[in-house]
Amino acid sequence: MCMSKEHHCPICGRELIKSETEGYSFQCLHCDEDFTGSEVVITIKTEEKMKKKNNRHKDEMEFLYGKKNADKPMYQTVHETHHEVVRECEYCGKPLTRSEVNDYGSLCEECYMKEYYR
Repeated sequence: MCMSKEHHCPICGRELIKSETEGYSFQCLHCDEDFTGSEVVITIKTEEKMKKKNNRHKDEMEFLYGKKNADKPMYQTVHETHHEVVRECEYCGKPLTRSEVNDYGSLCEECYMKEYYR
């Protein structure tokens, strides 16, 4: 079983990075503090805990974006979902994406402007 140590900030609990300041071992970017090795909180992460965390993330992605998108990187899934055509403009028939439907309802921007701002 592979074990790795994580060093956490004693103030905020976030994970620490290696400090470049002489005399200190770790640095918290959130608190902007440096710590020696004896000041930090050490946790040991096992492989099983990491697997559970990864499985939980995958389950959340499946719930939000569907099974086919769960294995894709999040930015790719969000980009595809955002640009997916969900309906057409009622006047001119132009395909509308999710954000256009949210902004202008069932009309494209051009037809919306003609209809409401003549």
